[in-house]
Amino acid sequence: AVVMRVLRENRESLMNVLETFAHDPLVEWIKKDHEGHRMLSKCERRLRGEVTRFPPARDICQVLSVDGQVRAVIAEAVSEANQCEMYKWWMPWY
Repeated sequence: AVVMRVLRENRESLMNVLETFAHDPLVEWIKKDHEGHRMLSKCERRLRGEVTRFPPARDICQVLSVDGQVRAVIAEAVSEANQCEMYKWWMPWY
């Protein structure tokens, strides 16, 4: 919870650093469908404590406390549904 609290308190500084990637001409993935700006928006929402509890198409978010967000992130990380979608070359089974 301490790390999440520090990230939230320094959200503006962190977003300034991340935004440089959106304007960096060497980063190719950003040029496709404004993917970079979409990811920045998602990062900013997470740093504010917003968690989507419903299908993204409905765009309904809930703002959680730091402790609530940490619990939600842990629940998301241990969810079997999310684990089955992991990148296979990460090889967590080794």
